Amino acid sequence: AAVAIARLGKTQLSAGLVPLLRDDDDVVSHTARQSLVRLNAFEACLAELDAADADYAVAILKALQVMHHDRVVDELISRSGEFPAQRMALLMALCRLYNVEGEWQGNSWGTRPDTRGPYFQPEPWSASPKIAEHLGKVLSESELDFGLQLVRQLNRHRVALPETDRWLLDAAVRNPSAAMPDLLRHLASKTAIDESTADIVLNLVGQESFAKEMRVEAVPVLLRLKGREAIAKLLDWMSDGDGMLQRQVLQQRGLRRKLDELIEFAQSSDARSAAALTALAALQRGRLNEEAKTQIAAIMEAVWDADRLKYLTAVQTANRKDLSNKVLLGLQDGSEQVRNLAAKLAADWKLDKLEVATGPKISSLA
Repeated sequence: AAVAIARLGKTQLSAGLVPLLRDDDDVVSHTARQSLVRLNAFEACLAELDAADADYAVAILKALQVMHHDRVVDELISRSGEFPAQRMALLMALCRLYNVEGEWQGNSWGTRPDTRGPYFQPEPWSASPKIAEHLGKVLSESELDFGLQLVRQLNRHRVALPETDRWLLDAAVRNPSAAMPDLLRHLASKTAIDESTADIVLNLVGQESFAKEMRVEAVPVLLRLKGREAIAKLLDWMSDGDGMLQRQVLQQRGLRRKLDELIEFAQSSDARSAAALTALAALQRGRLNEEAKTQIAAIMEAVWDADRLKYLTAVQTANRKDLSNKVLLGLQDGSEQVRNLAAKLAADWKLDKLEVATGPKISSLA
């Protein structure tokens, strides 16, 4: 019946579909919701909302959240302070209403799948400014727990508000253990981070109280920050020997943007030089121009001549199996530490002989 009413466009019968939203059968409730959306029956839904209990109200809001109409937005905003039990569900509906699916212009969607949703190409519409104004006001006035819930919904629905950064930074300063994970996830999704935000983040992650388990989440954020201090902090963390964190850093595409700083650290006598060499070893086999790869190769060759243990440690962490010949040469080194590490790598990588180039040199070919 619900499908038939929707297909026939019988909007006058939509009031009878609203109670089906709380049906115990998921198929029935889903069908009723889709039918109401197809009929754009927001009047019938709004009429039931005020008298509905908590579960029923949430079901109605799930239907309203995909009915992009100014009246729906105005009514939800006017009710946002009246229903404490359903307030988050109501704000979620406004988050969902902030964007509409954009019109495809015939451009390529690219090769990287985007699973964020709820819209593939989200675009604001006429009611978006008043939704943003209301959500920003609510967030600014929110206590910690409620505010964090709202921030998660804002990020989930890709609603970018200027209030979000300010509120999260203030919350992280007041209560780092509760707010830092959300702040880091939020900043990791941004394309740019301003200087004042960067200074606060660097101060927070530099504190002794900053939890080690949050370092992995901080990696993509620090790689977006400009300056030497951010990459220095990452190299400090890598030097602690946390394998998971090291892999997280080495797998980040943003590491390429720090090439100049990494080269500077690798060539210095700083304690971070070993970690910087590891990062360069990982970058060398990635998408760098030939000039950069040649520069890294020269640095690594200089390290091989000066400190083979440091070289092999970098090769091990970066998993550079293509440099196995150096590992096999290390088996014959005069240092016991170098020989032991080379033997471990040779066993792990199943190396059994030194590969010697055969045939004429390229330079001798006509």
